[in-house]
Amino acid sequence: VSFNATITACGSGRQWQRAMLVLEQISGFGLLPTVVSFNSAIAACEQGHAWEQALGVMAVMREQRACPDAVSYNSALSALEKGLLR
Repeated sequence: VSFNATITACGSGRQWQRAMLVLEQISGFGLLPTVVSFNSAIAACEQGHAWEQALGVMAVMREQRACPDAVSYNSALSALEKGLLR
């Protein structure tokens, strides 16, 4: 839960790079990111207009067999829209 809260806080501060680092650190503790973790990272990328990274998180989700949900897809699409309109 604290990892997800940290990722969300990074996104709120428009610090998507830090959010991505926290997402990567989860596995360093012997844990697997949850769909909520991934969604928080995608949302952080959305806030930072980092659409390529948001799509990268979607790819990692599939690699780790985490099923993207509606929130995942909506956030990724919003990141794409914001990134391309920037």
